[in-house]
Amino acid sequence: MTHSPGDNRAYHGETDGPPDYGALLPQFVNRILLSGSCLCKVAPSLVERPQFSVYGYASLADSEDFSTLGLEAVLDTALETFPLPPDYLDAALYISPADDIDSLFGLFAPVLPALNANGVIMGCIAAITEHDLEEALIANDWQLHQYWLVEGGKVVIFTARRAGYDPREQARQLFAQGRPDLAHDTLYFLPDRYVPDVTSHVAVALDSLTYLAAIPQSLDWPQRLARFSRAYWLFSCAAPHLPEAGSLIACFGQFCDQIGRPDLGNRMRRSAQRLGTEVPLINTATLTDAPSPSIALPGSSTPDAPPFRRVLLLLRKQMDYGLDVLYDGLCEVLGDDAVTEFPYKASLHRESATGVDEYYPCEFNRPGTDCTFEKVRSDLREGAYDLIVFADCEHSLERAQLLELLHANTSIPVVIVDQGDTPEDSYGALCAYLGRNDGPLLFKRERLCQVPYHPNVRALPFGYPAHRIPPWHDGPREIPLSWAGRRETWMRECYVQHLETLLGHPLRETLTQRTYSETLLRARMAPCFFGGGFDTVRYWEIPAHGALLLAERPPIEIAENFVDGTHAVFFDDLVDFEGKVAHYLAHPDECAAIGRAGHVHLKAHHTGSARARTLLRETSDHILRPMGA
Repeated sequence: MTHSPGDNRAYHGETDGPPDYGALLPQFVNRILLSGSCLCKVAPSLVERPQFSVYGYASLADSEDFSTLGLEAVLDTALETFPLPPDYLDAALYISPADDIDSLFGLFAPVLPALNANGVIMGCIAAITEHDLEEALIANDWQLHQYWLVEGGKVVIFTARRAGYDPREQARQLFAQGRPDLAHDTLYFLPDRYVPDVTSHVAVALDSLTYLAAIPQSLDWPQRLARFSRAYWLFSCAAPHLPEAGSLIACFGQFCDQIGRPDLGNRMRRSAQRLGTEVPLINTATLTDAPSPSIALPGSSTPDAPPFRRVLLLLRKQMDYGLDVLYDGLCEVLGDDAVTEFPYKASLHRESATGVDEYYPCEFNRPGTDCTFEKVRSDLREGAYDLIVFADCEHSLERAQLLELLHANTSIPVVIVDQGDTPEDSYGALCAYLGRNDGPLLFKRERLCQVPYHPNVRALPFGYPAHRIPPWHDGPREIPLSWAGRRETWMRECYVQHLETLLGHPLRETLTQRTYSETLLRARMAPCFFGGGFDTVRYWEIPAHGALLLAERPPIEIAENFVDGTHAVFFDDLVDFEGKVAHYLAHPDECAAIGRAGHVHLKAHHTGSARARTLLRETSDHILRPMGA
């Protein structure tokens, strides 16, 4: 996958609801031929998209009235010769379940000559495994592009391309035609099957980043941040695998400049210089080039007592560090019986599969009840909850069910929590998805400093579960420096290679969560690098265990953040990192003092319960604030 996990244009996985066929098609598609028994049902959703020109393909002998559908034309299946010229169509859709691939291709046969070389077909077929579908398509000289289960797994919708389809070549053609946006999207949303190894993955990421850089800059801030988020993801995919990453690092610095953060761009450029790439710095005389502000928590007009009695947390079932810590914090503040999650998430109640908890830092053992959809809806109607926290920004919940829950009692306030990796401002899109126009707050993990977001977007970074913080001990810490983690993201490979040279041994060991915690309790210092996002679990784990946090200076808003040199040590680039590692290895007493201060500061300000109180307090203030205040 070349796109970030949270950046999907269409639903994914299995769904019971009707799909959005237009969202399932590649972005380059313009001219579409639509056929099948569902033509009249599907056509309106395609016609309403301005980028599509839709032709119908049906028997005109039928009594069906096509005149109100807004189609370019309806072509008669009874014609001996297909009327559209060769290579005219970008996509052919047959939306009516066929029994098998051979019968489906029999239906497609008359129109295939009109489909261009990069064209896509979309079909419906009775349930078939992805592997069997791939084999059947290969037998017809086509290859599977994407695969979805619908109607409870009874039907498969798929897209396919001609055998030998080359997405990088299509992207190059689109770029040559002056469409870097379509060239970028062609690669950014490319399914995994086209990038089977690291070499192809890096090549696609680099091409996609090149096309992204060529797209004219938008003045719209949400679009700028979305562009930056994509650049971050692509950079993180490619940088760890390039022997000479300096030019790529400098390239990403330009995307930092475009969101008004040339200070962050200069940090990238200094690292590129350290790796031997000649690139000039930008004059940032009007900006501070280093400090990430330690923002104070806003004052509150409400008392310290929790303003809400019972909270419904709508989330996804998959493990999610930020959401799991927030759930635990809400339980700490309100009580276990006052917090219900939907759908039921077994890992919050220690019911996950064997072995998962060996590496995941936040399985919990909270009491909980597996509530059905009908039970949650009924409780909402009866006013059993006084706050709904929507935290499924990946849209894994069925939207029809979600909206039914939100509409069950519209007097209950809703807040949104986005603990995803990307810093984009998705406030408008999320409100539209939820059908909310009452100005809910959005609490966001990756809220960049010095960047304008919607005024209702508030910072809510990760934290650490209070009851999991080990008690302080004054015993010896015999490990001078400890690091463990994934190297295959961001600039971690550059940093870790320096540590390996300095320490004289490789740092590739995979540790279970228990072993890692035990190691941190014996370590004087532990570095923390950006990963999938700027905020990482390590940023909170390290001071929780009393080691000195040596971290890349976070460019995101963190209320009551650690103070550089007092509670933690921040670095800005490779040169800065190398110097500070050497300094604190040589000064173990300074290292220990900062490590202890960071531990105390985390316990006071950065637990899961502290995050829960922030959410509850700011939500209460927002609801009680007079209109226009």
